[in-house]
Amino acid sequence: MASNLVRKWMQMSVRLRKLKNVFSADTGMHMNEIWVLGKIDNAVRTSGCGVGNTQIQKDMQITKSAVSQIIDSLVEKGYVDRSPDAEDRRRMCLTVTPSGQQVLHQLTETANDLADKVAANMGEEKIQLMFDLLNEFIDGFMETQGEPEDDAGSDSMCPHDSSASRDAR
Repeated sequence: MASNLVRKWMQMSVRLRKLKNVFSADTGMHMNEIWVLGKIDNAVRTSGCGVGNTQIQKDMQITKSAVSQIIDSLVEKGYVDRSPDAEDRRRMCLTVTPSGQQVLHQLTETANDLADKVAANMGEEKIQLMFDLLNEFIDGFMETQGEPEDDAGSDSMCPHDSSASRDAR
């Protein structure tokens, strides 16, 4: 049974990687860039200054240099501005540009359209059950590894989507 579960998990992982291309194809952005752009936008709207590199690194479980590369790419594409924090000059303040806002809006619309189509096809109850079971599976796996529960997935990729409106769908 265990080998069958591992095989099925690997197959699902491959399919999930293919799914991320749906969002990337429309924008020419990698999924990590999309996630970081949304994370910065959420942080700016809640605290006035973007999230720090360390928090992004912790949430995404990637290296500091990978975070820097992602942010550099977003700055180069014109989606993020980087400036010294007025209160702490050691810290950089990241903000989403109007161009970045436009991309986030486009991603939100694409994600909502896809979610509506899938919900119409599968039904919201089945989708919710799938998410609940997948989270339970991942939590169970992480517990066997002695890892704490991970809440990095709790942030919306689409920052214009409040958790209340996501839950209502």
